[in-house]
Amino acid sequence: MSAKLKKLTVRIDEKLYEALKELVIKKFGPNYWGGLRAVVEEAIRLYLASHSLGRSDNVEIRPNNPPPRVHSVYIQVRSFLRDKGVYREASYGALASAIAYVRGADKRTIRKWIRLFLTYGCITHLGGEVYELH
Repeated sequence: MSAKLKKLTVRIDEKLYEALKELVIKKFGPNYWGGLRAVVEEAIRLYLASHSLGRSDNVEIRPNNPPPRVHSVYIQVRSFLRDKGVYREASYGALASAIAYVRGADKRTIRKWIRLFLTYGCITHLGGEVYELH
């Protein structure tokens, strides 16, 4: 009994596609469509295995890159902090002041941006009221 197949249509960079096609042709010959499916399935399996939530090392998986809006605000906050002489570690007060300057002084706004920066790995909570800037 064969597995049920699902169609997956994606758009990828042309150079990446050509490199993949060349590799598949070398590996499987000129009739590469079946080989292409095998290579893509293997890549997906490897990706899923490396990002499995059941991993034994209990490493938290964070999104790779922050959305452009979060990144833009973080760059502005980091620039403000650097102008004040803060480079690697910032207190909660310094971080809150920078966010207040860039986005607004409301406590909910400050909490929201600190949470987003933590979620997307822009900052790391070191303990107490100290954050590491990345």
